[in-house]
Amino acid sequence: MSDPQHPRIEVLPPQDLLLAYDINICAPMVRYSKRAFRTTCARYDTQWTTTPMIVAKEFSRSALAREADFSTSASERGLFEPVADRPQRDSESREHDDGSSLLDLGPEERKERKRRALIATRTQWTRPYDPSQTKDTPPRLLRGILIGQLAASDSKTLSDGAEILANHVDGLDLNCGCPTSSAYADHIGSYLLRQPHLVADMVRTLKQRLGWSYPVSVKIRLDPELSRTEVLVRNAIEAGASVLSVHGRTRMQSSASHPVDLDGVAFAMDVARRAGSRTACGATSTMYSLRSTDDEDKDEDAGLAHSGLADGGGGAGGPIPCVANGDVFTLAEAHEWRRKTGAQGIMSARGLLANPALFAGFDSTPQEAVQHFCTEALRGGNLPFQHFHRHVAYMLESALPRSDSLYFNSLSSSAAVMDWLQDEGWWQPRQPQHERWKG
Repeated sequence: MSDPQHPRIEVLPPQDLLLAYDINICAPMVRYSKRAFRTTCARYDTQWTTTPMIVAKEFSRSALAREADFSTSASERGLFEPVADRPQRDSESREHDDGSSLLDLGPEERKERKRRALIATRTQWTRPYDPSQTKDTPPRLLRGILIGQLAASDSKTLSDGAEILANHVDGLDLNCGCPTSSAYADHIGSYLLRQPHLVADMVRTLKQRLGWSYPVSVKIRLDPELSRTEVLVRNAIEAGASVLSVHGRTRMQSSASHPVDLDGVAFAMDVARRAGSRTACGATSTMYSLRSTDDEDKDEDAGLAHSGLADGGGGAGGPIPCVANGDVFTLAEAHEWRRKTGAQGIMSARGLLANPALFAGFDSTPQEAVQHFCTEALRGGNLPFQHFHRHVAYMLESALPRSDSLYFNSLSSSAAVMDWLQDEGWWQPRQPQHERWKG
């Protein structure tokens, strides 16, 4: 007889998880997407988390760099219960379908009801596992995944770092989008956006070194010339990339002044899907280049030239799930980005920094999330005080008046931060009564 106390836990590769469910993703963030923050996001319907960008050269050569750049724990990945169909709203929810009796509810209860209704709009979804809910049969659970993101300027350096990291994560992501001038000068990140042959070689070398079944994804930004984006994406997929993530801005566009280009994101994703279908049909693997002619204007619409890849070129060999990134600050925006781009995964960076519970439908960071993050951060790991301090400041920014924010920003130690949080009711000096799951 099945024991309901011992659920079946399944671990899906990133591409399979994306193809089966609408997946929410914590973006790689330099200094910020470290273990304590990833663990907190995983409690609130974020099924996929990502390390900060790790520079492969330093990571492979220095134990100090490895200690500073990466840590994990057995419990940081969440457990999620898949729900195949849209959940039926309960009788209490149906009672308020016409909206009339909502007037009888208090403001907090109305907000919570709207949050539940928003979550219920998904057709294929997962929910965080709650072991306090008794069941007659053991539930089927999915374990969340952790992806390590690497940056490198050549294939060997990338693979050397990957070999060290690969066994501690569920897949590796190649950063082709970091827009900083220092990254560009080092020929990493967004420098690779116009190096499609190098990106293909990096992906192919990773697969050869780690095994062709090992998940490798590529994260890009858009090029002002979308034909270049097409070449980059097709080369990455042909070389064996199994997931494509697209940030909807170019290297030169800042988040402060340029809205995300969802049409551009959708274009890149369509290219990826067509490239995946092509390799699945057994077409000869090819490496694509922009045409280079003296009469470039005449040939602008003439398409792409190609030449054969070396033996072992690879190819993803099937559907390529895609992830959209940029300007996701609410669950409603996540739904809208999915609808407009067709993305299977939605990735957030600044939105999650401000509210790690946004994918669970919270309008702002709940007190429980602040408490959980502080507990995880103070247990140890590789989070310096200044980053811990900034994390908490981001989470509380929308809830504090300016005077309180200025005072909080002046605090200079973890002890001072914790004392202030306790005085203001954001921290209770005790463990929560129960964890939602145990790793």
